[in-house]
Amino acid sequence: GVWDAARQVAVYGLDLYSLSASIAAVLEFLERVDPSAAEVARVRYGCFSPWETDPAVYGRAVSAGRLESCEDEVVDVLEDLLERRIRYAVDDGAAVFDAERNAAVVREAERYYRVMYRGSRESWNLRDTHMFEVLGAALDHRGLDSRAVVWAHNSHVGDARATEMGRRGELNIGQLTREAFGERAFNVGFGTHHG
Repeated sequence: GVWDAARQVAVYGLDLYSLSASIAAVLEFLERVDPSAAEVARVRYGCFSPWETDPAVYGRAVSAGRLESCEDEVVDVLEDLLERRIRYAVDDGAAVFDAERNAAVVREAERYYRVMYRGSRESWNLRDTHMFEVLGAALDHRGLDSRAVVWAHNSHVGDARATEMGRRGELNIGQLTREAFGERAFNVGFGTHHG
């Protein structure tokens, strides 16, 4: 057959547990397209040092008041990327999308690790809302006819409203997907002994 760019398959990560890798991806992208912006981002992301590889320790230190959060810095990096997206996209729109998504992961991971010590509902909802936002961004990026398969644990892909999670005020990507896409969304959980 003839190759059709519109029918390509892409794989995207939805979770926010990649703080260090996402910082590296943003910096690598900026080094290629805008070295001066890369230097600014490197300084801003430097606020995580030395916790890049153990962000839970960062979150605990911020929650205990022993450390200022990096919230403003990570938001600034993302906003700068979004402001320059058209200029950056001239050469490679897919790379810009990936950089934006990674900058968003850094922003959401920073929030997640700060709130995880305040309670499970808030951190759970932040995480699954992030997953849904990434799904929506990927669908928008791929175009009107795009479709997605989300592979995640049952606790994420089932509809939280039908479980104890919903009664506790927790939501998940399954619920958010069902609310957004209605009957066009199919939730299939792990159905065998080994998933």
